[in-house]
Amino acid sequence: MEDSEYEQVRHQLLCFLQNEDFEGLHAWVNIQHQTGNSKKLIYTWLLELHRLLGESIESDADEARHDQLVDFLDGFTAWGKGFRILPEEPDI
Repeated sequence: MEDSEYEQVRHQLLCFLQNEDFEGLHAWVNIQHQTGNSKKLIYTWLLELHRLLGESIESDADEARHDQLVDFLDGFTAWGKGFRILPEEPDI
């Protein structure tokens, strides 16, 4: 993953998480996929955000957002409970 690619999407991803807008995040993932970004690349971006958030947990709200992101990331894998992200592609 190139840093410049991630930097371009990081702010958008943070906005979704700060607003707890996981429906919007799911829609964003679909748009990214439709514009040619792979499921693996999108997952990699979200995983990097997960790592950064994990390093900066300062409150219960931060921890809750981090946990929600973990649940969302599960949708990319066979661990997804209740929903799948880009189910037409193989699991990550």
